[in-house]
Amino acid sequence: MLSMASSQPWKTVNLEAESLPADVLSKVQEISVVDGTKTIAGVTVYFKEVAVTGTAVPLLLLHGAAFSSQTWLAPPMGTIQLLAAAQHRVVAIDLPGFGKSQGPGQIAPKRTSLFLDDIIADFQLDRPVIVSPSMSGRFAIPYLKEHGDRLRGIVTVAPVGTEVYSAQEYQSIQTPALIVYGEKDHGLGTSSTKKLQNLPNGQVVELANARHPAYLDDPDRFHKLLYNFLRQIEARGV
Repeated sequence: MLSMASSQPWKTVNLEAESLPADVLSKVQEISVVDGTKTIAGVTVYFKEVAVTGTAVPLLLLHGAAFSSQTWLAPPMGTIQLLAAAQHRVVAIDLPGFGKSQGPGQIAPKRTSLFLDDIIADFQLDRPVIVSPSMSGRFAIPYLKEHGDRLRGIVTVAPVGTEVYSAQEYQSIQTPALIVYGEKDHGLGTSSTKKLQNLPNGQVVELANARHPAYLDDPDRFHKLLYNFLRQIEARGV
């Protein structure tokens, strides 16, 4: 079923075709997450990581302004453990000025893409998938525009910064994208989706009754979408 689905356009392929396997769910409690700091581009960056040996797509998890890398742990989400149980290497960072990373004013707007490139290089993430909610879009959206070929995919949840680029500019980006927003997010959810839906290899998914941090309101569906998105990337050899 997956091999047949892999030939379908990204905009229409079923990203809820498969449930998370029982053997993955059973391993979640066994996952050990390590944390630490690194000095990258002159900024002390706090991170959480699970280093998994294998060929599965690596992931870099970012966060919104009210959150940090802690958000992706269990509880409340457990995304790090779940992805690691599925044999993905996972790195989650606190962006500069948030969580336990160095204070504000360290990264100028014109350098956010370069900073993200430094993060990916320092952690030796080979063409990762970036998960970018809300505020982290100021890093991830410029990176997608400038270096989309260095990513295997991107998962956005109502990111900031989408208004900077035109529909035509988004149409030129070939990176696979899962574009998630909450039904009740009538601000960034609506405005960012209007822009990102121009990505030729992007699929838009609305989470019913969800607010701006939509993944928090429906983590099970978010994880199912993410799991299937990653499976499609692997099946297509992106």
